Amino acid sequence: MIRVEELAASYDGLAVFEGISLTVMAGEWVVIIGPNGAGKSTLLRSVAGLADMPGRVTIDGCSIKDLSARQRAQQIAYVPQAPALPAGMTVIDYVLLGRTPYLSILGSESKHDLAMVRNTLDLLAVNHLAKRGVATLSGGEAQRVVLARVIAQEPQILLLDEPTSALDLGKQQETMQIIDGLRSERNLTVVSTMHDLTLAGQFADRLLLLNGGAILAEGTPGEVLTSETIARHYGANVRVIQDPDGGVIVVPTRHAPTSGAADQAQ
Repeated sequence: MIRVEELAASYDGLAVFEGISLTVMAGEWVVIIGPNGAGKSTLLRSVAGLADMPGRVTIDGCSIKDLSARQRAQQIAYVPQAPALPAGMTVIDYVLLGRTPYLSILGSESKHDLAMVRNTLDLLAVNHLAKRGVATLSGGEAQRVVLARVIAQEPQILLLDEPTSALDLGKQQETMQIIDGLRSERNLTVVSTMHDLTLAGQFADRLLLLNGGAILAEGTPGEVLTSETIARHYGANVRVIQDPDGGVIVVPTRHAPTSGAADQAQ
């Protein structure tokens, strides 16, 4: 379980958010949504222990500040929006980095580690890229390889910053299904940020709407994703459809141009 208490963040003296408190239960998938600049990525980095902010973050009652880097890596895997991909490293060597928290200082990978990496490459359908250099990958390929590395890490908690942003529609759906399947099989706790409100509405157990330095809405996708809430915080006109399977679909609506805009176009 993740507990966040009175977390705050600021840049150049300007508050990004303050007084953020939340709890994420073991096995839950919570998606943080909100407009650009709301502080979603900063909040995720703070939960990962990568940003020294006022407040307290605990994992099963233990402060992340009291965990060593190795202990933290055995529990938490974090994927930023733009992860660093070392030049000259192959995909399989990069994914093997996920096993580092389990190796001794001078130890080498075991047969179990190699098997774990191969299985993960198969799971993410990137085994054919194993010998490719990570620097040669497309954005979508790189995103899936990065996800393979953190899955090979065998964490208890996945923190994912826009995990589908570089993927086409089919790969988005496939990747979300893989994350959801792993969450069920391994009782993973997942916290992610997402711009795609329909994907968030299909997969999240709970949504947190962050804007104006605070969590302004919290609940199931059906409770948070309303046309009124989206219009208020995103400035967007949408139609919200309740999926019979339990998810939520958010559809932008097209408005006819004003007479002035139409005259200008002519």
